[in-house]
Amino acid sequence: MRNFKKLKLTAKITVFLLAALAINSFLNYIFIPYSYIRVDYHNIEENSYDMVFVGTSHGKCGIDPSAIDSVTGKKSVNMCLGGEYLSYTYYKVKEICRHHVPEEIVYEIDGGYWTTEEYIGTDSCSIFREMKWSGVKAEFFLDRLLDKDFRVTLFPWYLYRKKYRMIPENIKNKFSGSYQNLATDVFTNTAQEYRENGFIYCYPVADKNKGFQNFTEWNSNQVQTKTEEYFKKLVKFCKEKEIKLTLLIIPVPDMTREMYKQQYQEQHEYFAELAEKYELRLLDFNYESLDGFDKSLAAYIDCEGHLNGEAAIEFSKRLGEYLTSEKKMP
Repeated sequence: MRNFKKLKLTAKITVFLLAALAINSFLNYIFIPYSYIRVDYHNIEENSYDMVFVGTSHGKCGIDPSAIDSVTGKKSVNMCLGGEYLSYTYYKVKEICRHHVPEEIVYEIDGGYWTTEEYIGTDSCSIFREMKWSGVKAEFFLDRLLDKDFRVTLFPWYLYRKKYRMIPENIKNKFSGSYQNLATDVFTNTAQEYRENGFIYCYPVADKNKGFQNFTEWNSNQVQTKTEEYFKKLVKFCKEKEIKLTLLIIPVPDMTREMYKQQYQEQHEYFAELAEKYELRLLDFNYESLDGFDKSLAAYIDCEGHLNGEAAIEFSKRLGEYLTSEKKMP
């Protein structure tokens, strides 16, 4: 009789857990959208590249690998992502190298991510979720996510709970095969289009609609200790793998640089000193004319420094010249 009760209790617990798992899986299916991050990972899982660009949204919409490759003669891919802090970049680089070790990693820097505490959002969580299980992903979880809100990893749909209006589109993309076939046309909208090499081409925006949304003024006294630690880890890892590591700062509009002239100068000095300390090359294009490249507000979609598509292509060609010639900054 006692054994029967234990068996009954075990059966009830099992049914409850299976039901909870089924419900959680269903909620993940309808709430979590198909993301181009999945395509980004597929790129590095299925292909090998000479050069990989990592960093933030400035890099995602400012670096066109096709334009760069036309100059360098090499093969590159854009793995940048908005909302990506350096600790996440570090594990992304490790994941890239798990599949193929590139000749060069170009790390695009947005100073705002160095002076603010890490924030876990939907995109940053996708960096972990879309990564295939491996020793790197396990290390990533134990190091960065184990002590975070358990809902981030166990119930990821929770992060999207307020975007319930997107459920019909999420189901459509997954049910139609776009998710399974890694289709990229679903990422095209009135503002931008995602291209298979990881570049986001942003459509022009009228100057009157441009402003500051997520801008953080540089303050050397607010640089996060954790960020500096992960930078050291990134440098060490690249040296161990014999990967050339280059630091890149994409130019902001001249108007913005003049408005925060002292802050950008201090930012430049900080990263120049860091580059010298670790014997790295720094390309800070806030202090380079780029042979007549237009840095007026017309070349950007906002005042923060996100380039529009055509300007990004032109910038990428000039960046390719620097990466090829080892041309030094003034």
